[in-house]
Amino acid sequence: MWFVVYGMLPPPFKPIKPIRVGLHAAPIYINDTANDHNMESVKAITQFATSGSICTSIAFAAVLALYPKRFLLDYVGLIQLPKATENTGLFQVNLK
Repeated sequence: MWFVVYGMLPPPFKPIKPIRVGLHAAPIYINDTANDHNMESVKAITQFATSGSICTSIAFAAVLALYPKRFLLDYVGLIQLPKATENTGLFQVNLK
């Protein structure tokens, strides 16, 4: 097992398991249970992300679209959010 010593990582650093990232832009109100609807949306988006990929909701994709020279957004489709009446667009994010 590798340890980080004074901010240095062993060259080259390779994670054991690729991560998957879900992004969503909305206010989150943390209470005792931390079971906010927006946190549930992030969990749902992350479940659709494949290993080693970054997926985002349409709200966060709109923020990334402000930087077209840095990010490439690919529309994946609609996903069902935890509340049965809501859908959101899902985008995959790639760095340019």
